[in-house]
Amino acid sequence: HYGRGTKPLLCCIILVVIGVALADVRINPKAPYTLSGYVSAAVTPFYPNGTLNLDAIRGQASTLPTKTVFICGTNGESMSLTVAERKFLAEKWRMVATELGLTLVVHVGTATPEDALELATHAHSIGVDAIAAMSPFFFKPSTAADMVNIMAYIAKGAPTTSFYYYHIPSMTGVTIPVYDILSL
Repeated sequence: HYGRGTKPLLCCIILVVIGVALADVRINPKAPYTLSGYVSAAVTPFYPNGTLNLDAIRGQASTLPTKTVFICGTNGESMSLTVAERKFLAEKWRMVATELGLTLVVHVGTATPEDALELATHAHSIGVDAIAAMSPFFFKPSTAADMVNIMAYIAKGAPTTSFYYYHIPSMTGVTIPVYDILSL
């Protein structure tokens, strides 16, 4: 089962990193990893009762068509998971990604910058290759400067981990143009 109560047809979606959906906002200049090429966006596996199926991750990871995986994004049901579940998921993926030689990008965005900071700090502590965060979507930033300040706040939890702004206005309702954010 993938999704709480759903069964998607695909186990991953492939993202092409073109600088629009994931934009490096250069908040962590010491970060070593730069996204390029294709990235598999993994779906989060669940048992039929709705709990995380961490045992399915190794099999899922071994069939990915790319060497980079993006977890806990919109395809990975991140907004349906608790902070604790997202941490468990990141830890399992880190272990499997290391064993299989995969690059791991973890989405840490949430409705609140504080939870996103906690997730960023956790992701950094387990050694992920990069993190991404979408905009808060309930109390939304209204300017590019607000967005940069929120992203900088989140990124401070992972000071040497590559950080990407995950621009997905269809899910967040935030329509601040990426080029306005990058120009600051």
